[in-house]
Amino acid sequence: MLEDNKVRFEVNVEAAKHADLTISSRLLTLARIVQQAAADGGSPNESERSLHQAKTDADHVLTSGVAVVLSSQAFLIYDLISFRNSLSQDLMTQAILFGITARRRWL
Repeated sequence: MLEDNKVRFEVNVEAAKHADLTISSRLLTLARIVQQAAADGGSPNESERSLHQAKTDADHVLTSGVAVVLSSQAFLIYDLISFRNSLSQDLMTQAILFGITARRRWL
């Protein structure tokens, strides 16, 4: 939810414990803590569903992060291999030119 143009969120600590979720104390200092799901008009099932959704969202973020890291590594490896091949080709060209130049001097 937005409050004073800032993103705010609520945490139901009891529901999190029930779902075997651990929430860091640093995150809890930023959250507004709600007690019981029934107190704000929701049913316990809705609370469990929202916690399941939060867990699923966290899994999606983690999976996306891993995919970004792996694709970055693949691009880095490709770049290093391409650089090595072009450097090798440049050195070969310079060696050929050097050989031609040295041969002309001796003739």
